[in-house]
Amino acid sequence: MSDGKSSGMSGDMNGGKKRLIGVGVGVGPDDPELVTVKGINVLRSADVIVVVPDERTAVLRPPTLVIGVGASSGALAEEIWQLIDETLADAGLSPRSVGALATVEAKADEPGILAVAERLGVPLVTYDAERLGAIEVPNPSAVPLAAVGTPSVAEAAALACAGAGAELLVPKRKSAPPSGPARATAAVARRCPRGRLAVVGLRPGARDLRMNYDSCIYRVTLPGFEDHVGLPQQPHHHPEDLAHRHNHHHGAHVHTH
Repeated sequence: MSDGKSSGMSGDMNGGKKRLIGVGVGVGPDDPELVTVKGINVLRSADVIVVVPDERTAVLRPPTLVIGVGASSGALAEEIWQLIDETLADAGLSPRSVGALATVEAKADEPGILAVAERLGVPLVTYDAERLGAIEVPNPSAVPLAAVGTPSVAEAAALACAGAGAELLVPKRKSAPPSGPARATAAVARRCPRGRLAVVGLRPGARDLRMNYDSCIYRVTLPGFEDHVGLPQQPHHHPEDLAHRHNHHHGAHVHTH
């Protein structure tokens, strides 16, 4: 922010409570020692100085990831876990960002998959083979098609659970056990973030004090919502719980521990 530019509220008394004046004092460019004379004067007169450190103090990890899992009957939980752990690590993703595990309905009672879901602390969401078979994936295979009736389990389940607009971050990967064939597959999808658009005006008021919101709002393009841009909308609820949302709106079955 520019030196000395007010960004807060006035210092008038209101209902017995004093409002604070917020002033942003900038430094730089790229030099923490460089502060203008105006900035120094502002700091000297301040009752309270808030310093924003460079150190990162918190990391937010919203549960936006869905891991799709496929497994042969009897696949060990450790093999599935090792695959998921390596898949996330190689992609630079955190297990704390995982919101659900997803697979085909035929694997709803697979002990290894259930154990991994419990270890991650997330619900297991399952879909029938017909639903998964209708999802376009980059790596279909004849093996799951013959076994459970869909050419894709891991990729299709991840995309189905992540919902509309999801991004397949990590395509299907196979486990690599010390001996024997791979008995597990995994893929990672990320849910499309839900945006929020708010238009704030100054009306009623003098015409020259109002921003030309008619011109501004129609510069916004929202795919699929072209007919609604510029029109007043009624608020509606968006359940944030991923398991609840897919259970009720996408024909999925949610298995909790």
